[in-house]
Amino acid sequence: MWIDPAWGWIEPVGDTACVLHVGADSLASVARWLLLLNAELTIVEPAELATEYRNLAAVALRAADSFSP
Repeated sequence: MWIDPAWGWIEPVGDTACVLHVGADSLASVARWLLLLNAELTIVEPAELATEYRNLAAVALRAADSFSP
């Protein structure tokens, strides 16, 4: 996985995991950007990032529920 240094850096942790250190203007931006990586994620910190993922999940669920064939 390649991460532009402007967004953050990757710290290897063992053979099968890494820690991605990132920053942005908002946690909402971080959450959206990380979803684009299409990778399994575990939030280490901050706890508020989990809230942003819950907000995104709610938006996605509303969009899915709005579909009517």
